[in-house]
Amino acid sequence: MTRRIKFTVLISVFVVLGLNYSWLHAAMVVGTADDHCESQILDQASARVVDLFGEQSSQPWIRCLDAPHLGLGKTIGTTNFAPGLPAIIILNRDGHNVDVIAHEWAHAELAERVGVLTRTYRLPTWFDEGLAMQVDFRADYGDVALAKMLLEAEAPELDQIDSPSTFYQSGVQGRVHYAWSRCVVSSLLEKEPLSSLIQKILAQQDPIGGCRLE
Repeated sequence: MTRRIKFTVLISVFVVLGLNYSWLHAAMVVGTADDHCESQILDQASARVVDLFGEQSSQPWIRCLDAPHLGLGKTIGTTNFAPGLPAIIILNRDGHNVDVIAHEWAHAELAERVGVLTRTYRLPTWFDEGLAMQVDFRADYGDVALAKMLLEAEAPELDQIDSPSTFYQSGVQGRVHYAWSRCVVSSLLEKEPLSSLIQKILAQQDPIGGCRLE
């Protein structure tokens, strides 16, 4: 019986990792790259996550790459997930700053709280990214930048940016999606605490509010 249990566990691990190749790929980078992030930047990013969520439950593995490694590190920042395993954050040189690290860490914290599968399949992308933007203070996505971008791009309806396939776009429209989601989530958080907002969205209750540019 013990041998059968061990075999079942081993098969389950291989299935989980096999279905999460991106996480396994990122784990190989963590295991072979020595490019650690500066502790001061990590502390500052962690403080922003705590400020947003109230406390920090996640312990992601984070690597700040100076150059692409094993094919990763070509984008500014990515977070890789697998159920029951730590999130893995990989950043290239442009992501070696508090804003990007805190942004990716917020994704990891949200997944830690609601579960990887819930975050992936039940939370709309606009909320996931809009929440991460609450700890990402880059001016390119602030109210002033958004107002300028809306002169040449459209403000989206939330149901138009609720999935990765519709949210992530190149150019100005893609940046608008991030900035608009930041603005919407910021407005919602002024009305109710994060925990109840998450539960309302998971219950598929339409949030009341929108983006109010200052």
